[in-house]
Formats: sequence, C-alpha cells, structure tokens
Amino acid sequence: MAHGFPMPRRALPLVMLGVAASLGWAASQADEPIEVFVARETSLARPLLDALGGRRTIDARLQALSPAPSRAPVLPAPVVGALIAPASATASQPDRVASWTDGRMLAAWPTTVGHVLSVHDAQGARLEDIQLPGLGTVQALWTTGDTAHFEYSSFITPPTRYAVRDARQPPRRTGRPTVRFPSTRFAIEPLAARAADGSDVPVVLVRPRGRPAPPVFVYVTAARGSRVPSAFSAPVANWLAMGGAYAFVYARGSGGLGMAWRQAGQAAGKRAAVDDVLAAVRMLEARGLARRSTMIAHAAGHSTVVLTAALQRDPAWARVAWLSYPAGDPGASASEVALEEYGTGAERDALLRDLLPLDAAQVRVLPPTIVTLTLDQPPAVVTQTRRYIDAMRRGGHPRVLLRASTPADADAGSRHLREERVDVYAFLADAVGLAVR
Repeated sequence: MAHGFPMPRRALPLVMLGVAASLGWAASQADEPIEVFVARETSLARPLLDALGGRRTIDARLQALSPAPSRAPVLPAPVVGALIAPASATASQPDRVASWTDGRMLAAWPTTVGHVLSVHDAQGARLEDIQLPGLGTVQALWTTGDTAHFEYSSFITPPTRYAVRDARQPPRRTGRPTVRFPSTRFAIEPLAARAADGSDVPVVLVRPRGRPAPPVFVYVTAARGSRVPSAFSAPVANWLAMGGAYAFVYARGSGGLGMAWRQAGQAAGKRAAVDDVLAAVRMLEARGLARRSTMIAHAAGHSTVVLTAALQRDPAWARVAWLSYPAGDPGASASEVALEEYGTGAERDALLRDLLPLDAAQVRVLPPTIVTLTLDQPPAVVTQTRRYIDAMRRGGHPRVLLRASTPADADAGSRHLREERVDVYAFLADAVGLAVR
C-alpha cells in the first residue's frame, strides 16, 4: 500500500543544506526523500509549511489558550507518615499534600485520568474524598485557616481556583479560568480496550460533543515518564477547537499507572505494549469513535519504538505519523533509561530486531511521517534520530519530513515551542483534511 505525502498545493520542498550536512545527510541528491526545513529565529514566518492555510489562526489560538504561570502559593509539604491511598489511585505516593485543620491532611493522588483529592487523619488513614469538578488534576493545593484551596485543570478546563470548608459539600469556584475556552462543548471519556491477553488498556478520549468520528489524534505513551495527565494544554485545546479529538493510549510501560503496569511494558513486555496500541485503535473504530482515514499517530522518545512497531504491523490505521525525538537506535545506548526499557544482551537485540526491522518491505508501507527535533539536544539524541530516519530512507519510506529547530530557536523558549506546534498542527490538519477556523 503506497502513501502519498500530504504536501500543501502551493509549497515547494525546501532543503536546508547546512543543517542536513551537519547531520550527515546527503540532502542535495535529487532522489533524497527526506525534506528538511528549519524555523529560524529571524524568519519564523517563512518555513516550508508557511504555505499552509491557517497558520496565523493556529498561532493566535495557541497564544490565547496558553495559561499564564500559576500564582498559587508554593508551600512546603508537611512531613507525614504513610498515607493510605484510595482504591482509584495508581501510585503509592500522592502528588500534592497540605495540612488542614484538626490535624487532618489533604492529598491529591494520581489516577489513570487525573487526581482524586482525599482527606486523611493524622495517622494517614483516609477519611473521605473531596468532589472535584470533573476528570482532571489538582495543580496546586494549600490551606488558609479552615479553608482548603486548590487549582484545578483538565484537558478541557483551563486552570481554575476552588475552595472548600466541608469535604462533604462540592467545592465553590473562587476565581475565573485563566483563559477562555468553551469547555461545555467537549467531553472527556475514560475508556478501556481489551488486549489480546485479556488486559484492559486505559484510553482517554477527549472529543467534541455531538460530532461522530472526528479526526482523532492518537497519542501513545509506553515508556517511563510518558504519562499524560488530564491537564489543560494549548495544543490539545487548539486541536479540539479545530474540530478534532484526542485519544490518549496508556499502553503497558507508561508511567504513573502503578509499578505493575510500568514493568509489564519493559523489555519483552514491549511486544504486549504494541498489542495494546492496536487494541486501542480497534476499539475506537468498533465504537464508531474514529476512522482509519483520519487518525494521526503520535509518540515521543522511547514510546516511538512501540508506536512504530504498531504501524509496521498494521500501517493502514494512521493517515500520518508524528514522531518527537524518536529513539532511533536504542540498542546502542547504555543509558539507565534504555537499559530499563529494553534489557541487555542478545535478548535486547532480538527484541529490537522484532520491533524495528525497518527493512524495505516493512518501511515502505508506513504512513508519511513528520519528525521534530531541536539541534541543541545531546549528541546521542541527534544521532539516534539520524539513524532512525536513515533506516526509513534506506527502506524506501515514501516521504519523511524533518522539522529541525536551531539552538537559537530553543533559546527563545516558549515562543519556539509554540511556533513548532504551529507548523506541526497546520501540517497535520492539512493531512487529514481538517479545516482551520
């Protein structure tokens, strides 16, 4: 199955030879399938994707949807003994702790979707839970006298402050959301996909209400530290405002869902994580929540190994893929994370050959792919990305687009990140036919 690369009608490939040469690619060859463009600090409005419609709209929306830094009090967490977690918690330690009246304590415990906020006695025993406004996270927690305060956020709710005196009563809102967003037009749905071995794979779908099967952004997490909690972010809110949906797939190996789930996706467990991704895709299709023709596959870091393996096993489900800092040669890395993720020795080598064959027969059927990378990353990261894309090129991949940012862009901080998102989301929207409005 051949894929055409979704390029804008008015855009021409732009090859930045200096950057390509610094990465060791012969980008000037006529048959080179890798197209490189660089967003430079002094010409951010003129990269390759500038010809795409809607970039200014996306840029303005990302700025408008970016919350200002929180001014919630930062207090030292009380020294407590062992706190008893609620059954819904996915970790043995809370993310936030605050002292309250009568020797009681408040604790925000991570769950699959966000947090549960619990009240504990002085010995750590759980007394009751405080009702949160929805499926989201407690981003700050503090007390003044007999009043508990917290800042709440979700995928569809900008950071908003609440207060509570009686844990048995719903909290009252004490501040306006930090940015304007029509939260009631969207829904957060915790789902589960049944994997081949009978395990339930957590999936969180964030979608517009009343719109069947919009273009779905499938975000895969399958490595340590890769959990995405339900907190407000401008890129997710922007995609929702454009009419799309997000599906967060927490495959085995994801962080924040308990040690058992984390360890189940390490080493040989990576194969089960690949099954988890495909089970999630099948579930979304079977329920009429997504269509193959409009799904986007996305992962970052070591999670890209699992996503790429899932795409090789069943390439037709994604219209286009986005890889951020892909782990292109994890077997060559002796880092603590790589050893934990893949193991050592012959077993690791066999696992990686199985997950990432990247030969001509396999790679040619992968969907068109955009790769994002900042060139001031550690040399090992840049080298791994180069090897990853080189393997795809040798395998006859139809087209790979590398969005490489310069160190000067990285120095610009949040502005650089926003502009990277503008390019990527404009590209992805064009690929799945989503109008920017």
